[in-house]
Amino acid sequence: MLTIPGVSIRNELLIAAANLINAEEHLVYSLSKVPEGEADLLRRLIGEIRALRSRLMRTIGYGSEGGELWCAAKHILSASYRVMEASEKATDNPSPALDPIILASESRELLEYALMIFDVQNDLRKRAEAEKGEGA
Repeated sequence: MLTIPGVSIRNELLIAAANLINAEEHLVYSLSKVPEGEADLLRRLIGEIRALRSRLMRTIGYGSEGGELWCAAKHILSASYRVMEASEKATDNPSPALDPIILASESRELLEYALMIFDVQNDLRKRAEAEKGEGA
C-alpha cells in the first residue's frame, strides 16, 4: 500500500478496512449474478472478509461493532474509499470539477470524520464501563 506522508499505521489500517468494506459490497452485488453453488462460496468469503475487517478494527482499538455510531463511521469509511478512488481516476483526466488533489483531500477529511466518530464511540463505551464499575 502506498504510504502517504503523515498517515499513521492506524490510518493505514482504517484505509485497509475501507477497502474490505468495498470488497464486501462488490461480493454482495455479485451474489445475484452467480449460480447457487458459487453463491455459497461468496457468502462464506463475505463472512471471512467481514471477520478480517472486524479484527483489523479491534487491532486499532475500534472493536465495538453495532449501533448507530459504528454504522455511521463504517459508511463514512466507505465513502472515503470511494472518493479516493475518484481521485485516482481523476488523475488521468483532471478537470476543475474533478480535481484529484481536492478529492484526495476530501477523502482524508472523511477518514478523519470516521476516526472522530470511533473516538466518540470508544469514549462512550469507557464511560459506561466506568459507571458500571462504580455501581458494582
